[in-house]
Amino acid sequence: MPTIVLTRPLGASERFADQLRVSGVNLPIAISPVLEIVPTGFTLPERFSGAIFTSTNGVAAVQGHDLPAWCVGDRTTREARLKGWRAFSADGDVEALLRLILQDAPKGPLVHFRGVHSTGDLAQRLTSKGIETSEVVVYRQEQALLNVEAKQLLMGKHPVILPLFSPKSAVTIAEQGPFHAPVTVVAISAAVADVARSIASKGLLISRAPDAKAMVAAINHVADAACFVEDGANTA
Repeated sequence: MPTIVLTRPLGASERFADQLRVSGVNLPIAISPVLEIVPTGFTLPERFSGAIFTSTNGVAAVQGHDLPAWCVGDRTTREARLKGWRAFSADGDVEALLRLILQDAPKGPLVHFRGVHSTGDLAQRLTSKGIETSEVVVYRQEQALLNVEAKQLLMGKHPVILPLFSPKSAVTIAEQGPFHAPVTVVAISAAVADVARSIASKGLLISRAPDAKAMVAAINHVADAACFVEDGANTA
């Protein structure tokens, strides 16, 4: 029976494990965060009329305001609303978020509250389209070693399902290999898959969409296939 190894920051891994359980996944789950979220010191701009959030980490790092906030997905939107923002969800990725903001055409200035590593060049692209946007780095991700349980699983003989949500986490894990276990990587995007190919000794599946719901569906697919093979071997 495969074990699922989750390597997102602790809170995110615990929430995702709950989603997997609710969806019907009954495989063992091990949690070993390889990235830790650390707030940075930052200064808010003196004047801004709205915010942009591309992660819940950005929301958590900033005091809430009664202002519009454009968010990449539904969970980020929920977190922003809980902090007092009037939040809107792009229900997708950074490109969907860009399209939503351009469609809504706010006057600005907007602020993108982001981590040290960010993709999409949102502030620059929005400013070039006439929506004044700046960016403020409010958190950073620090690498962490796999814990003993995860390292033993990845160095063992039994199959491992490894969901990966960012290129940075994929790189962090790959640097701690090579691993001997048959590993199936479930990647949230093609960009993550490109980095994770050296880890995926058994297989690699890219999520149909860059969100938790699609990742849960992909993991269910891999888990069902693994259990079918195992049942077939046991009954042969």
